[in-house]
Order: sequence, then structure tokens, then C-alpha cells
Amino acid sequence: MKPLPEIAVVIPTLGRPSLERTVASVVRQTYLPAEVIAVSNGTEPLDPDRVSSLLGLSGSMAFKVLNLPPFSGPSISRNVGAWHAASAYIAFLDDDDEFTPRYLETMCERITRDGPDVLYGAKVWRNVDGSIRSAKRLHSVPRDRWLEVLYRHENPGFGGQNLVVRKSVFFDLHGFPVDLPSGEDRAFAMAVLTSDVTIAYVDEAEVSCHDPEGYRAKMRSDKWVTNLKLIRRHWGDVSWRSRLRSIWRWLRSFVGRRE
Repeated sequence: MKPLPEIAVVIPTLGRPSLERTVASVVRQTYLPAEVIAVSNGTEPLDPDRVSSLLGLSGSMAFKVLNLPPFSGPSISRNVGAWHAASAYIAFLDDDDEFTPRYLETMCERITRDGPDVLYGAKVWRNVDGSIRSAKRLHSVPRDRWLEVLYRHENPGFGGQNLVVRKSVFFDLHGFPVDLPSGEDRAFAMAVLTSDVTIAYVDEAEVSCHDPEGYRAKMRSDKWVTNLKLIRRHWGDVSWRSRLRSIWRWLRSFVGRRE
């Protein structure tokens, strides 16, 4: 059996109190990453005492903290973290989410078996007793179907925290877009779907999410700007039906925010 590939975990962070819990979920993996890179872009850099605590928590794993200017955003933070990674594959994780224990092992087993460039796991929200309250699981369907869904301003589960990608492919696709005020996860997925890279959907690799299914994204006033840019960017990649539906939904959201 081929050895599992080396993988880096990149965690953009605003310095939330949940960061230690997120790092602990990486430490508990049945297959440990070669390196963990936390990229701080909050109002203040992570203080030395907290960095020391994270280093102690990480145990034998290589752990690095990068400090960026305040509120550089998740796209820049992820891209910078990926650039500093030495591993062939990168797993992204948000600082308020957690990998389930076999997440990285399951992803790396699929890489060893099939060699995909991009892998997406499942996003699950759990009750206090650990049972699943809701979940978003992606399935292997024609790319144009997923693209049409994303073009209509919907997201069935393409996130940043449930993404593993070959580093060279990540930068061939120019990483997460830095010209959007929101929706960078959806935009990166659209870039993946319109390229010739290979994709695997690994439903058994789960990430426990704590944001209630996109609550923050739904509340963002700049979402309509992102939707307009993505309408233009992928105009030639979708059907006229999806174009018209997307424009109609965008107009409704724009008028609603102007009222």
C-alpha cells in the first residue's frame, strides 16, 4: 500500500476563543499533518503567551503562526498560509470549526487511491449530545449541475473548512479570490468546476461546524456585490436559464437592500 501523502493544515484566525479547540481537533487526528499554519488577521496579533500555549497544544507537530495586518480577510490569510506550506496537499480549517478524528486520514486515503487534485468533505452541525442536527454533503454529479447551482447564488456545501487541495493546483487556480467582499468559498468552487482538475467528494470526511449554516454570510450587506461579480465572471460557463434566474435573484436582493 502506498504511504499517505504529507498534508499541511492552514487555519486563518481572528483570534477567536475557539482557536484552541480547533487546533485540538487537529491534534486528535488519527493521521497527523506534517505541519499546521495559523494565520492571524484579527485586530491584534496573537500574543506571545497564547502562541506558546498553542505550540504546547500542538505537541510534536510542526506549528507556525503568521501575523497579517488586521482584517486582511480569509482569502489572503488562506493564500498566505498555503504559500508557506511545504506539503504537497493543503487542508483548510476555520478557527471556529473542528475536524472529526478521521478527517485527514480519510482524505489522504482517497488521495492515495485516486489521486484527485481537489477534495471536499461534509459539513455537519451537531446537537449537544453529538447527534447530527443538519449536514451538507456533496455528491458526484456532473460539474455543470453544481456550477449552475452556485451561479444561482446557492451553496450546497462547498466551503473552505471542508476543502483539501493539491498545492500546485491551488496556485494554478490563483487561490481564493481577493477581489470579493464575501463568498470566497463559493467563488473558489466555481473556479474549480470550470477547470480541468480532478475532484473527489468524500462524504465520510466530516467537519463539525459551529456557524449556524451560513448565518453570518446571509447577514452580510455586501453579498450582492459578490453575486454581481460572479455573474459576470462565469457568464459564459452556464445556460441562459441560469443567467436569467441569477440576474432576477440579484435584482431582488439589490432592491431589497436599497429599500
